[in-house]
Amino acid sequence: MWKFTDLENHRCLILGELNTGKTSLTQALLNEAEALRRSIAVIDMAPHKKTGVGGKLVCDCDNNCDYYTTEIATPRLSGKTPEEVINLAELNKQRIDNLLEKYTPRDVLFINDVSIYLQRGDVKKVVSIMSSSKTCIINGYFGTKLGNDPFSQEERTKMKELQNHCDRIVWR
Repeated sequence: MWKFTDLENHRCLILGELNTGKTSLTQALLNEAEALRRSIAVIDMAPHKKTGVGGKLVCDCDNNCDYYTTEIATPRLSGKTPEEVINLAELNKQRIDNLLEKYTPRDVLFINDVSIYLQRGDVKKVVSIMSSSKTCIINGYFGTKLGNDPFSQEERTKMKELQNHCDRIVWR
């Protein structure tokens, strides 16, 4: 099992299929970082838990932690047509872009469910945000259970690109 101190001063990407413990591991690492009183920012791009998918992180905002989140849709689960899926992903991108404008860098950055943003967002923007912190712990969906259509393939391609900017890859 990974510990926060194993990943400190690294860029870590936690990847996996649905329901493999990505968020649980990220939460455990966040709890450890808080216990160590690190200066933390959490950018939570996850939807609220829905049919076993997603889930927000819990941050002790009184303990040196800034928490950023917004309402997030589940495009592939909620969209009834390919157009609706794309429209929901675009809405998520706009909401997250607004959130990123408010972000103030800290020593440690956690990003929950970056794959939601990368359905329509830009890897370079994520990498730019990452560059402002000494430690980055990021999780995201990387699988095929939600589909292998062009929309899903684009998300996977961007997640592969993000891997190139991380020096620790944790598969769940």
